[in-house]
Amino acid sequence: MILTSFIITSITIICTIILLNNRKYEIAVLRSVGMKKSRLILNYFIENLMFIWIITVVAFIAAQCITPLFTANVFAGIRGLVSPESFENLTKGVNIRILQQNAGIVFGGTTAVVMLSLILACINIIRFEPLKIFNKQY
Repeated sequence: MILTSFIITSITIICTIILLNNRKYEIAVLRSVGMKKSRLILNYFIENLMFIWIITVVAFIAAQCITPLFTANVFAGIRGLVSPESFENLTKGVNIRILQQNAGIVFGGTTAVVMLSLILACINIIRFEPLKIFNKQY
């Protein structure tokens, strides 16, 4: 799980840097027409956060549709190993509790990753100078 978190965080940071490099001209235009750096950073944060949260919701919905296909055989194997009462106690209400716990952890984790990528974005946005970008001297 730690390795997966590290990989996801690394990919998010790399994608953030690539996205900012592709949007340098847009940032330069916004800065040259008077947009404050703080407003630009806030807009970028909201854009990233909304994108990540929407993707997370879509992933949860897809996981809820796909999970029964993979867990049916596992539960069938467990059913043969334990008594019917024990099996019912093990599986009763498990999906709702796990979904609530996982949703909180995942949304908290994605928000933390977005905040980390925002720190990198802030550093890059503060460094950008519109005249150098317009003259392609970046």
